[in-house]
This record gives sequence, structure tokens and C-alpha cells, in this order.
Amino acid sequence: MPQKEEDASYCTMIDKKDGLIDWSESAESIERKIRGYYPWPNAYTYNKGKLLVITESIIYKGDIPEKEKSYENGEAVFSVKKRVLL
Repeated sequence: MPQKEEDASYCTMIDKKDGLIDWSESAESIERKIRGYYPWPNAYTYNKGKLLVITESIIYKGDIPEKEKSYENGEAVFSVKKRVLL
């Protein structure tokens, strides 16, 4: 089905640096960027100077774990503004 021109929306050119996660944003915003930037430019962050590419996530609305960040078995857990991003 063709899109109606009057209903179209436009975005600026997406650049690789747009995928860098800003952890001050809400968990919902970060989760959307992770989905939207896959497969390119990918959402990413740095941990101890090493690149960490994040290809999928979920928002867990249960209790926030004691640690703000943990990395185990290829999974990362971040507490983001009273939500947990897995």
C-alpha cells in the first residue's frame, strides 16, 4: 500500500555515532533505540574502554537488583531510571 505524502515523516541522516547509548535517557527510550538501530548502526556503549554492542533488550519492571550494572554469561543488566534494562 503506497504511503500518503501528507502522512509521511522525515528523519535526519542516521550516523554510526547515533547508536551510542545515553544512559541518562529512560529505559523505554533506550530499548526503542536498541530495536531501531539494529542491524545498523547498532546500539552500543563502552565498558571499561571496550566496545559493547547491544542487539536486543527487554524492560523488566520488577525489583531493581542491588547492583546497578552486572555482566554475566554474555548478558548485561543495567538499572535505568527505576526500570531494569536486560
